[in-house]
Amino acid sequence: MTTFPLQLRPIDATAAAPAAWLIPGDDPAVWLAEIGGWGVPMMGLRLFVLPRSLRDCRAAGVLVTGAEGLRRECVRRGQAYQLLAGRLYLPADARLDPPVSEAELREKLVWEVQVLHPSIGLVGYRREDAIRVQDLLAPPSRLEADWDRAARPTVVAPRLVTVEPEQPPTVEIIIESARGDIGSEAPDALPPADDESAIDDFLKRAARPGLKTIEWLTSNAGAGALPLPANWIARLRQWARDKREAIDRALLDARHRELQRLRKLFETDVDEALRFAIPFRDTGSRGRAAPGRRLGPRTPLFDLVRLGGGRPADFWDIPPDTQRDLTAKYRAAANRELNLGRYRRAAYIFAELLGDYAAAANALQQGRFFREAATLYLEKLHNKPAAAKCLKEGGVLAEAVVLYEELGEYVEAGVLYTQLERPDEAKRCYRLAVDHAIDRDAFLDAAKLLEFKLDAADEAAALLLSQWPGSYGAASCLSAYFDVLSRHDRHEDAHRRVALLRDELVPDARVEPLAGILSSLSTKYPEPDVRALAADATRVVAGRRLAIARGPEAKALVDAVTRLCPEDRLLRRDAARYLDSGPPVYQLAPAKPKTRLVSQFKLPGSVTWNAVASIGDTFFAAGIEGQHRTVIVRGGWYGTAQKINWANRVDGTWALEPNAAGRSLLLIPLGDQPMATQSASFPPYDGFPEPCRAGVPPWLPGGQILGSGRDENDNVWIVHRPAGGPFATLSAFRAETPQLLATLGPIELFGRDASDGTFIMFRENAPVVARQGHVVVASGRALFHWRPARSGSSWFTGIDLPHPATALVGSPPFTGVRVAVAFENGGIVIWPEGPQKLFGQDMTFPQIGFTRGGLLVAVGGGEARVYRTDGFKVRLQTSFPVEGPEPIAVCPARKLDEFGLITPDGLVRVFDVSDARAT
Repeated sequence: MTTFPLQLRPIDATAAAPAAWLIPGDDPAVWLAEIGGWGVPMMGLRLFVLPRSLRDCRAAGVLVTGAEGLRRECVRRGQAYQLLAGRLYLPADARLDPPVSEAELREKLVWEVQVLHPSIGLVGYRREDAIRVQDLLAPPSRLEADWDRAARPTVVAPRLVTVEPEQPPTVEIIIESARGDIGSEAPDALPPADDESAIDDFLKRAARPGLKTIEWLTSNAGAGALPLPANWIARLRQWARDKREAIDRALLDARHRELQRLRKLFETDVDEALRFAIPFRDTGSRGRAAPGRRLGPRTPLFDLVRLGGGRPADFWDIPPDTQRDLTAKYRAAANRELNLGRYRRAAYIFAELLGDYAAAANALQQGRFFREAATLYLEKLHNKPAAAKCLKEGGVLAEAVVLYEELGEYVEAGVLYTQLERPDEAKRCYRLAVDHAIDRDAFLDAAKLLEFKLDAADEAAALLLSQWPGSYGAASCLSAYFDVLSRHDRHEDAHRRVALLRDELVPDARVEPLAGILSSLSTKYPEPDVRALAADATRVVAGRRLAIARGPEAKALVDAVTRLCPEDRLLRRDAARYLDSGPPVYQLAPAKPKTRLVSQFKLPGSVTWNAVASIGDTFFAAGIEGQHRTVIVRGGWYGTAQKINWANRVDGTWALEPNAAGRSLLLIPLGDQPMATQSASFPPYDGFPEPCRAGVPPWLPGGQILGSGRDENDNVWIVHRPAGGPFATLSAFRAETPQLLATLGPIELFGRDASDGTFIMFRENAPVVARQGHVVVASGRALFHWRPARSGSSWFTGIDLPHPATALVGSPPFTGVRVAVAFENGGIVIWPEGPQKLFGQDMTFPQIGFTRGGLLVAVGGGEARVYRTDGFKVRLQTSFPVEGPEPIAVCPARKLDEFGLITPDGLVRVFDVSDARAT
């Protein structure tokens, strides 16, 4: 037997008298006020309380039966219900679809009284479940008690909100009681080699300080200063110098042996090796300690007391290759500790051995050592956003809220003040957040704060309405305006506004979105009169424009009208005929060009754009407007653009990293990291139904950021280095958590010049491509390739490039892995474990990119070239001229063989090269 689910379809209200009335709300006082105004006898009324859902038994309203003879004009809040088969109540302006006879209903219905609500569903009752009006007024039962034996009440202490230290700890306070470094540890902990006894005896007999004193005295003694012959003084000075140099050579040899034993110990017992690992960070020592030749034991757990230094230290001169090898072993050990969940040990390696305080703080945060992580972020990294988040997660709300206010994160500060039970401070912060949102043109965010945080629904509605029809987000604001009216039962205002919208003339560009909003109101708004008027207004607004509308606009207007009556098949047929009207025109099709310009438009504002990234149908761009602020745009490839204003100007270049869904955007500043991070939101907008969070992440690694890339799993790979250091590190973060996954390196930032053999510094940026487990970093004339199958100290494979790299792009996700590298002239395509092929040899500083279908596009010198890169070959498919300024990026567009070009002045062009693929 075939079964069909019953649904409610809207119809015109019937002329018959309603059988019952539904009063919405959960307040019995509201029910009584409504019933009291009906003017009917209350003794015969029966009330059935409707629950909110099957799992939520709280009242959603009450169905009142027995009010025969009640006139419709006497009802203010009640909604009319009809009765079918003597037991099923449903809205009077609805019918069952498919139709069901009353005999079938009586056969299938189980309960004596059943209510079919549009959103709650089917609810059943026994007749004795009904309550009477007097039940809502019945006084509570009398409680017999002896009132002459009162006892002293228990004084309840106020709720504990937060625990605050009298003085927040700092690194200096924590390390005050204990300062140390590697030079003061026990001298004989690392097992000695078999041939070291002679060295021990030699060093024990050596008196190096006395020899240096003899050298100083004999060098500074003038004629007659010492009662000794001059030639004897020279021989004494030379003897002391020879003895000291012999001791120094023996000391260096002993230290070299010690470092070699440490390297071998990492290969056999990592845990034991960490106890003797020598730190590669600045310990903040004072003066020099006596030189030693042994590495002493240390506790391999993070402790802030060891970060300050302050005592004399013994500095070891470590060769670059040894330092590079040990650094790689340290990072491999840190990755192991992260994977094992031993976060304090990982933090020890990062902070005390490598001086990577950002990675150490991230590890402590993962291990829920929030106070120590916050102290590192504040005292060592000056990263207030990350410190505030740690304090918040650790429950130190009073300190966290101060930092959030200093950062301008007023919404988060308001939430914390609410938790701290300081409502006045919370309202002040929410009001500041509203002002900042309006300054960024984020009117939807401002309206939400006004309505839900400040209880100012009227102000929110007025703000949203003021954006129609002139602002960029006019349609989204108008739709949100009606949502506010619906939530606060301001149906008269909604009715009046719909009537005004029906009669006013709006700009041509606003007719289509207005018709869509009115059509949506006609089916979703809770008040029947508003729904009916919205349906009429939809027909009027669409009808005025349909006579001249063409293409997608005409289809959108027709769809808005057909949605008014989805069950009317004739209307759908007539709409289709209208769109297909007109005699067919036959003409010879011209020869198709290999490329087509399918879209061209300008981004809003007077902005100099310098960074672009795309994901699917959406692209993001960043630039500087005027002299005072940064602008971020979310755009569609066919003309839609949404702009938000940054609070302050951020100089330099950005790396934009959107996630796969386009709902979050990471802005990573290349160069020196800013002192503070910021964030903002793209609210829902015309053409963008989902919000998007954009901001500089607080978990950025320390030092100078050289490049970044995002893989298919939404992991972000960042190349960074300490200020002035010769090595860089590649760190992987899980962007949405955020969580440090691994650190790899070191990557050498110096290379040998091919012309004269001298060492030169590679250029400041190091772009990254991460695809299917492969990570490629370009730095000067070197390409570093990390493979997931390789482990140990050799993380990277180096590939020599013929010229310094200017750009690096990867093939589309989920396709064969290949990377394209651009040079000052032309470029090269590289396959992992495969060949290398040149392209565009005579193009100057080309911008490169892959389409979603895998075609390689190079643009430079007023020309664009399209290449196929399958089968380990690079084949030119087509080329065409490109006028105007050189683009800042070549981005994959919406379709497989489309790409977009964006110039610094904001000109966006989209080209289709699908015909080039077929040739």
